[in-house]
Amino acid sequence: MKENIIVDCGWGKLLFGETFSDTKKTISELKKERKAERNILFYPLDPQLMMTSHAQDFFLNPAYIYKLDLQNFSERRVSRVTFAIRKAETQDDVDALNKVYVKMNMLPLHKNWFVDKDKSIELYVVEDLATQEIYGGAMVVDHVTAFQDEKKSVSIWSVVISSSAPYSGMGKSLMKYCIGDAKKKKRKRMFLSVVADNIPAQRLYEQLGFIKTPILMVKNKTSINEDLFVSREIVQKFSSKTQGIIREALKQGIQVRQINDDIFELSLGGQIINCDSSLSEKTSAIMQEICRNQRYFLKMLKRLNLNYPDSEFHIHKTKINTFLNRYKKIILKTLYKKNTSYDITEEKMLYRQFSRMRQCSEEVLLQESKEGVIYKILVLKYKVVSVVETIPPIIIGNGKLTVAQLIKKLSRRKQSASAGVNKIPMDSKTKAFVAKQGYSFESVLKKGEELQVRKKASYYTGGTMKDVTGEFPESLKKIGQKIAKYLNIPLISVEIIVPDITKPEEYYVLEASARPNLQYYTNQSIYRKFIDSLF
Repeated sequence: MKENIIVDCGWGKLLFGETFSDTKKTISELKKERKAERNILFYPLDPQLMMTSHAQDFFLNPAYIYKLDLQNFSERRVSRVTFAIRKAETQDDVDALNKVYVKMNMLPLHKNWFVDKDKSIELYVVEDLATQEIYGGAMVVDHVTAFQDEKKSVSIWSVVISSSAPYSGMGKSLMKYCIGDAKKKKRKRMFLSVVADNIPAQRLYEQLGFIKTPILMVKNKTSINEDLFVSREIVQKFSSKTQGIIREALKQGIQVRQINDDIFELSLGGQIINCDSSLSEKTSAIMQEICRNQRYFLKMLKRLNLNYPDSEFHIHKTKINTFLNRYKKIILKTLYKKNTSYDITEEKMLYRQFSRMRQCSEEVLLQESKEGVIYKILVLKYKVVSVVETIPPIIIGNGKLTVAQLIKKLSRRKQSASAGVNKIPMDSKTKAFVAKQGYSFESVLKKGEELQVRKKASYYTGGTMKDVTGEFPESLKKIGQKIAKYLNIPLISVEIIVPDITKPEEYYVLEASARPNLQYYTNQSIYRKFIDSLF
């Protein structure tokens, strides 16, 4: 067996601890971690000695190591017509896979790595056959090629499937493919690691026959790894929409004190800032009121000469049917947007919803319902830092599963990728929207047939937030900036609807929030930029 083996995996160095006999040499090599890399010491022989003498430098990775006996794995590969799994062949493949890694908050493979990659590494990608878009991948390191491992092992790393992947089963198929290739090479064991709180991934690996082992991994204490050794107990005290902010603050060494629910205090170098999720005390309460109060907000839009749907405020039912007759399909909102009813098309429905809203609102807003794509523009310090397109959940038939089964499968995948936040409810709204299109939960869609299952693209009901910052028209970005500057609000999200993106002059501003949910924005640097803006 070769000694002191280090494999460059593109995201960092993989040190095989079993090939190192000198602890000092192991420590020295592990510390040689370059910026934006993550070195891993796998199977360390003396981790207790390393942690005793260098506790300030290293930490034990909070992950489980799983092992699969390849000789006992006999499940066959399944033929797919929607997506394919293959070895990465070009730099374009690597670039596309890197986009998925970045989106899923994982380290990408560094530039030019693929050209001279180690012979012990195989890189696999998952490709949509219809669009040729890559939605995931994995890296397999052959220990035999790397250091003549007598136990004939392989290990799999950087397994990823995009949260926006259009088909279910991609992750499981990818794993089976990698296992099959390892068996062809007559390898006997496969290892992988999975973080302790990733329960869905653990269940998948256990279904495939993997079992937990007592093997450990050691990593450097760096900013990249900080979320692994920063106290999770503190982060989990907050709701999911605030946890990203708290995690980033702790990474930067900022003290966090919870005051109440999502209200917290940040302190650094004698400076103290109070926040309610993404709303900080730097935002004026008066300007926040303009965002919340629909009457104030629409007056502001008119003053700024910005487009918005035709609107009327009513206190009594008198003449509200006139507005409905004029536009045929309208929306009802309470004055402070606490309740909203969409697609009102009949007088009976109009009167019922109006009466319900009037019980909890001084006035009720009647607004023309516009068709188009909804975008959320996030403005930080008067610069647009992110734009997302909201896409409603869509299932794709396979000729076998019912609509209900397809919804549940898609929902499980979305929950897995969002810590349980993004999911499709099997409620009356979903059932009614499916029925409106001529289907039921028991219907079986034809192979390849698509069906939208929710009217709105809400993140909390299965919607997908697609980052379109780069291609979004500058003229529309300026709308968000214009509102932010007028209100003098350092962080604000502006929601607009655009019937045709090729005609950006035709848009309608729907609302703005001085307390935006940063979960909507898939750009992972948003949390860092927000914290940086406070201090």
